[in-house]
Amino acid sequence: MFSKKFLISVVFCLLSIAVDALAQDVKITARVRKKGSGDTVTRTEGAVFGVEGGSAGEKIQSAPDGTLTFEAAESAGLRFTRFGFKPLEVKVSDLLEKAKARLQAEPEGGQIQLRVDVFLEPSLGGDDTVIVQGKKRPGVSKQIISVEEARRVAPGGDPGQVTKLMPGVQRQAFGSQVVIRGSAPGDSKYYIDDLEVPFVYHGVGQYTVLPTPLIEDVEFSAGGFGAEYGDATGGVVKIRSKTNLVERATSIYNVNFPIFSSAYHERPLGKDASLSLSIRRSYLDLILPKVLPKDSGLTVVPYFSDYVVLHNQDFDDGKGRLISIASTDGIRAVFPADFAQSEEGTAAFSIFNYYGILGYERTKRLNSEWSLTTTPQVQFFKLNLKIIDSKVKLKVWSARLPAELTYRPNGTDKVYFGADLRADKATVYFDAIRFDRNDPFFDPEEAPREEGSEVTTTKGGAAWIAMEKNIGGLLLIPGLRGYYNDQIKKGTADPRFSARFDFNEIHGLKFATGQFSKNPEPGQASVSAGNPDLKFERSIHYVAGIESRWNERWNSDIQLFKKKSWDLVRADSEKRYVNSADLESSGAEILIRRNMTERFFGWFSYTWSKNRSRDASNQPWHNAEYDQTHVANLAGNYRLTEIWELGGRLNYHTGDTFTQKGNAVYNANLDKYQARAGDIDLFAGRLPNYNELSVFAGRDFLWDTWKMNARFGIEYFWFKRTALGVDYNYDYTKESYLMGVPPIPYLEVQATL
Repeated sequence: MFSKKFLISVVFCLLSIAVDALAQDVKITARVRKKGSGDTVTRTEGAVFGVEGGSAGEKIQSAPDGTLTFEAAESAGLRFTRFGFKPLEVKVSDLLEKAKARLQAEPEGGQIQLRVDVFLEPSLGGDDTVIVQGKKRPGVSKQIISVEEARRVAPGGDPGQVTKLMPGVQRQAFGSQVVIRGSAPGDSKYYIDDLEVPFVYHGVGQYTVLPTPLIEDVEFSAGGFGAEYGDATGGVVKIRSKTNLVERATSIYNVNFPIFSSAYHERPLGKDASLSLSIRRSYLDLILPKVLPKDSGLTVVPYFSDYVVLHNQDFDDGKGRLISIASTDGIRAVFPADFAQSEEGTAAFSIFNYYGILGYERTKRLNSEWSLTTTPQVQFFKLNLKIIDSKVKLKVWSARLPAELTYRPNGTDKVYFGADLRADKATVYFDAIRFDRNDPFFDPEEAPREEGSEVTTTKGGAAWIAMEKNIGGLLLIPGLRGYYNDQIKKGTADPRFSARFDFNEIHGLKFATGQFSKNPEPGQASVSAGNPDLKFERSIHYVAGIESRWNERWNSDIQLFKKKSWDLVRADSEKRYVNSADLESSGAEILIRRNMTERFFGWFSYTWSKNRSRDASNQPWHNAEYDQTHVANLAGNYRLTEIWELGGRLNYHTGDTFTQKGNAVYNANLDKYQARAGDIDLFAGRLPNYNELSVFAGRDFLWDTWKMNARFGIEYFWFKRTALGVDYNYDYTKESYLMGVPPIPYLEVQATL
């Protein structure tokens, strides 16, 4: 007979076999998703392994829908691996317990059927893989910056603001536009896709009108641009919205203290369309009046808001997108002033501008060689300006129809045909002083006033043609653009040409030249408030440079430029406005760029330039209003871990020019000192050099289907505050600087669901 000890051993062995047999009868279907968003992860590899670290079983690949199916014992574990993600190991028993399905057997043979979601956490790759970016239409001075590159180095993580760090761009103390190679901000053009807009940056914080989730890339051209762009003598800034359809509904909520809050939502509409919505509002106008000292007499209330609707749709023969944008900017200020007429001894300043634009872009493939893009659009712009007791009100309705026909005769060459028709209706009212530059004692307080209103309707158009011809390593891009403006009853034609030659895999030479014309502003050419006999403002650009791709990580771009502008519009005491001014700009630029990897990205840009101007041909040359001899930017971003990043920017430029107001004389009739305008050297003075350091850190917090990012840092930091302007005492014998804002710490929290 068997001993009792033997029987007990047999029973335990049989129980163990039974338990193992039962535990192996588990079928698991796991859907792999990305931690932090819940997106499905495809091309995942899975395997079964022993919990004690035994060898893994046969590897399996995920199905197209991101699922993997295992049959494993309850005591086993599952391993999931995917490039770009941290490996994940889970116990089958934990999955059963979490699902509370341990005793829930399916009818088929009593096998446990379990469906689960597993979430992989993204991993940080090495610094040896360069992220390749797509290419757009070629150009000489053109730079295309992807949204991810721009986000890592741009102020506030706003991709659109990356233009501030580009070569050829000068920093501007005030205003929401950019100064490019010495040209006035209004001499450049600003686009969102193919929609021409008055500006792309808000006055507060310079935030881009288009929210970050909607930006695909930023196109910037400092000069020598192609025939597709016109009515500009400076440069071109173009913010492109994303074109790909969204795959799932996503919401992003953003709080930036102390500046703004925003909400964004996108979702698919069937298989061939998607919709994106955004709203943003600042709240500085709610905070500043409460924190500014009550006894200073100074109240500054800046504010902005924007709303965007984007509908993308794919067709069998191309793409279409409907975009609507509404943007509001304003500032209200009350400040103490000796010349104020109020009982409190204060003067008021306010500016409000708004534009709303609606456009539809349709790209259609006509056949294998021809394609057509049309972008009809309508825009409304409103400006209210009040300075003490001077007022200007402007309303403009604009309709524009740009079209581009593209012909591809072969795989490398292209021919572009374009047309741009537009009509504008402007209503202006003004009640302001009349400027007289020939009066040596001109005083805004005592100058004669002028009041009037006018409704102006203008029509104009442009047509252009350009070609991209490849001959070996040589790319030739000739172009011609013609204009007509019925307000001044004049037309013109601008020939342009650029070329590029890659003489090896590392270095490429490039060159561009051409004429660029700009319409006078509608108010400048109006009958009642301006001069209808004005001409086009003109400019000739010369650009030469060399691009070098030293290796996969590093490249450089060196450019020399010269720009001559004439017939620039200036105020006149007799005709109100005349084409009398000239501008000359020349300089050199360098951009050294470290291409983006998963860990590090950054660049250094430097511009040396000399800008001089004169208001009339019989006057001497002097420093231009926008003359900054040296401008340097150093920016970079480094990901410390999968969830931490660190970045910053260092900016420097030569101080701004200004016109000094010395040599004042006492006017007994008015009982005050007045600066003699005739004795003043225009823009001979220069403010102290500008320095600014901005640093930030960011951290991601990941949950299964949503994530949060916290970004904190400090803007406008330096050891002393920046001088933005000059103020004088009563007799103009002492100068004092108007100082810029102190360092501003900020915290921005963003939740993506």
